[in-house]
Amino acid sequence: ILVSGSTGLIGSAVVAALRQRGDSVFTLVRHGRGLSGTEIYWRPEDFFLPDGLLSEMDTVIHLAGSPIADSRWTPAQKKVLWNSRIQSTRLLVNQALVDRPKRMLFASATGYYGTSMDSVVDESAGKGTGFLSDLCAAWEHETAVLASEGLSCATMRFGVILSPQGGALSKMLPVFRLGLGGAVGSGYQWMSWISLRDVVGAILFLIDKPSLTGVVNMTSPEPITNAVFSETLARILYERRLADGDFLPLWPGAFMRVPTWVLRAAFGEMAKETVLASHRVLPSRLVSSGFQWKDRSIDSALTNVLSRRLR
Repeated sequence: ILVSGSTGLIGSAVVAALRQRGDSVFTLVRHGRGLSGTEIYWRPEDFFLPDGLLSEMDTVIHLAGSPIADSRWTPAQKKVLWNSRIQSTRLLVNQALVDRPKRMLFASATGYYGTSMDSVVDESAGKGTGFLSDLCAAWEHETAVLASEGLSCATMRFGVILSPQGGALSKMLPVFRLGLGGAVGSGYQWMSWISLRDVVGAILFLIDKPSLTGVVNMTSPEPITNAVFSETLARILYERRLADGDFLPLWPGAFMRVPTWVLRAAFGEMAKETVLASHRVLPSRLVSSGFQWKDRSIDSALTNVLSRRLR
């Protein structure tokens, strides 16, 4: 199995799980010195990938891409986000058409659907509007040719991934641990989330189910509002610290709100399409295919995630 983006939040967890179950895992890396026997050098911006590499692989998992929400979306940053996804995907797709690996999994995001306060969407829904939606659509367009060429390919649209090691939750924890957390904006926006251990489980599920092709939403079946998420996070942190006899904030609530105007002033378009966006996405294809979540509810997910264990 070949994995790109193997040092990221998802990639590192997937590589560990694959090796634990006995798979032979190789990783694509962008440094060319001191490579281990399982590291393979590539340069997507120069369209460099060793010839014939993919013909040796049963599965290719493409997770590489510059982080979406780490900085304001300036024109230069948008170009970085765009190129890091389009160029790398195009390189792997072009090589796959020649080498024909048995299975390919590509990352995308629920941002494809745009934002809507009330609509419930699944894989059958169309594209939304905005930069993130356009980026996801262009990203996915690069892989469209694979199906017509008879290659087994699935596109994974990830929701918000819950882990203390990275992503949105890791940025929230310091404030919430002081009892100063709260909803973002109105708090009414929907949040389609998934725990890291369920992301890993779903990716392994897709590897082992090559008949499941096309778009697959990688989210919990129970989306929640930002306000509910904030209240649950605050309560579980308070209860854990109470049980541990640790220093406690004076209150367990999540009464502090970050106003919409503050986020838009600080992060502009990025805030509007990420933390302030409303995504009520259902993973209909995982449900119908029989995937079993370990964390269907936000209580279960946060209780597990905050224990810092991935079982």
